[in-house]
Amino acid sequence: MFLAQLLAESDDVAGALRVLRDVRTREPEAGGFLFAQLLATVGELPEAEQVVRGLLQKSPRYLPFYGVLARIRLMGGYRVEAMAALEQAMAQTCGSPGQCGYMPPDPNIVRQLAILYLEDGIELARALELADQARRMTRQPGWDDLYLHALVARTRHDAAAMDLVERVWASVPEDDPRHAHLQRYLPLSA
Repeated sequence: MFLAQLLAESDDVAGALRVLRDVRTREPEAGGFLFAQLLATVGELPEAEQVVRGLLQKSPRYLPFYGVLARIRLMGGYRVEAMAALEQAMAQTCGSPGQCGYMPPDPNIVRQLAILYLEDGIELARALELADQARRMTRQPGWDDLYLHALVARTRHDAAAMDLVERVWASVPEDDPRHAHLQRYLPLSA
């Protein structure tokens, strides 16, 4: 297990997968979370989803599993299914201490769900509510927060929307994979 982790950290994904596959012949559930992430990295999405679904059956309240499941589905082009996974994660949380074994929402899940809804222009009331919730939960805003803020401003037709969109674009080099994503979901000419 430790060797697989070290190989993954050194960007030897194929080596890490080889080690984990070998270990999993003896211990079928070993390294499940890492295994799913590595499978997703190499594009083995159906197997990665199957592994995560197995993990969720055993630990349905472990929110990072839903984030990985959503990422796997996004990689496969299944945006609605990714949103469903993130909504399932939200359903596992309870926002009030003293109730249902209090578990606050994960800010990354809240942010990602808001972004997906806003990018697709659906569930806008829910998206704006989630965006506001994510903003309140974030202590140190990063690029995703700036991107979400720009999506919100554009959706609300705020006067500052174009300035925010330009700031997002200026923060992404042309050879960055996010550039193509911006072309599609936050174009400069919208």
